[in-house]
Amino acid sequence: MKKSISICIFIAVLAWLIAGLVLLFRQPEQSEPPLIVAEMEQRENAQTPAASQEHEEQLRESMAAPLGAAYFMKEEDGKLVVYRADGTTVYLETDIRCDELDLWLQEQAKDGIWFETDRELFDFLENYSS
Repeated sequence: MKKSISICIFIAVLAWLIAGLVLLFRQPEQSEPPLIVAEMEQRENAQTPAASQEHEEQLRESMAAPLGAAYFMKEEDGKLVVYRADGTTVYLETDIRCDELDLWLQEQAKDGIWFETDRELFDFLENYSS
């Protein structure tokens, strides 16, 4: 009988230890960010006129010629026109109609596509002219 009581006490202590370890190493549940943090993020995302102007300036800078780019191609009057790296000197007017291009390529052509070498430019033109 003393043996069975000792075993019961041992199992009870062991159960308490296991339960304590599980609680100690349990991962905390992820909760939603506090309201203050959410409001701060919302304020950061809100654009003021100065921030909007800064964003436009960054966009213009990103449209500048990439390092080493020699040619810039853009849609003009429904066709692709190739400019030199300065973006104003016409290098070549193509007969490639933009409405015949894939949609994603039409979007790129509206913003402009940069080419670093003659080879890249003429490979592109060869693929899309027919």
